[in-house]
Amino acid sequence: MEVSKREQFLQERAQQQLREIEEIMRADREKKIDLERQRFILRQEEKAHWASLSKAEKVEAQQRLRLKEREEEEIRWRLEAEEDADRAKLREVERKKEMLRRLKYEEVNREQYERELMEQADKSSRRWHFAQKRDAAAEQWEAKREKEKTRYSLDPLHFAKIEAQKALEERQRRENTRMRDEDVLSRAVEEKERKEQYFKLCRERKRCRDIERRREANETSMMQVEDECEQKQRKAQRQAEEYKQTLEQMQQLADQVATKQKDRLQEARNRKLMYDEENRQRRIQQAQLQLDRILEKHEREAMEEEDRRAQNLDVIEARLHDKRTREKLNLQMMREDVVSMERQDWEDEGTHLEKLLWSPQEAIALRHMVIDYPQFLRVNVEVLMEFV
Repeated sequence: MEVSKREQFLQERAQQQLREIEEIMRADREKKIDLERQRFILRQEEKAHWASLSKAEKVEAQQRLRLKEREEEEIRWRLEAEEDADRAKLREVERKKEMLRRLKYEEVNREQYERELMEQADKSSRRWHFAQKRDAAAEQWEAKREKEKTRYSLDPLHFAKIEAQKALEERQRRENTRMRDEDVLSRAVEEKERKEQYFKLCRERKRCRDIERRREANETSMMQVEDECEQKQRKAQRQAEEYKQTLEQMQQLADQVATKQKDRLQEARNRKLMYDEENRQRRIQQAQLQLDRILEKHEREAMEEEDRRAQNLDVIEARLHDKRTREKLNLQMMREDVVSMERQDWEDEGTHLEKLLWSPQEAIALRHMVIDYPQFLRVNVEVLMEFV
């Protein structure tokens, strides 16, 4: 029962160790798959970035890519070497564990064989004691039957023999009783000694098993501690490598982002310069247009002013012409008025003279005779004035 439990415990521990190793290998496999996927994504991004680069940038990117591939190859070789070393360590640990398990199994088999030998010896001793007891019982029954025959015999000659036989039987009974008591006591002592020896051997075996179990537990704990330390170291190394790779990837991404940012800033500067140039050209054009509009406005205002001035001059000239015309007309009218007044005066004077010189009938006759009577009157007045 104990052996089967121990074998089951050893098998469970071996299966647990195999499961742990499988978990570690699966974690390493998943990590390798993740690294390959990240490398593939980075390669695709680099290809996309490669397509958008110029010739000089492509040459520089090729150099960076070669350096990066060389570094990745060195990291992969180093990781493979570390994995090979880890596998060698795991194989060595498994070999040691297998050796310990084989030694333990041999020890368990040896203990079982010794236990079987002890059981066989116990069975043999029991069979021998049982055979001795059976032979002694057969002899006792044979002697008892002889005694019974002698006891119940009717021959008087047998009385002394019977008494001697009774005494002998009594002595034999006492001796048998004493021997039986001694045998019982000796068997009890032997059984006690055998039990003490067996218990001592069991205690010694138990102590050895406890010592072996503690030693094995200590070795197992030490191996577990070593495995944990190795796993922690590998984990720390993997984390350091991952952190380093992450830093490198972050640095690469930062460089890419910085390059993109620089390109964006350059594009932004170029766009700003183009925008400023366009704004300057637009402002110049707007200023030119505004200046042209102002000049056109000034020219238009000057032309309008000139037109107004010309119109004003025309108006003034027209007014002056009208004024001169009116003045001429007025002067002419004044002259005509003066002439007409003089004529009227002369006519009045001629009429007065006519009244003085001629009679009304003569004046009427003279009027019919003279074509221009007022002129006639004026001539008369002039002649009269000359005479006067």
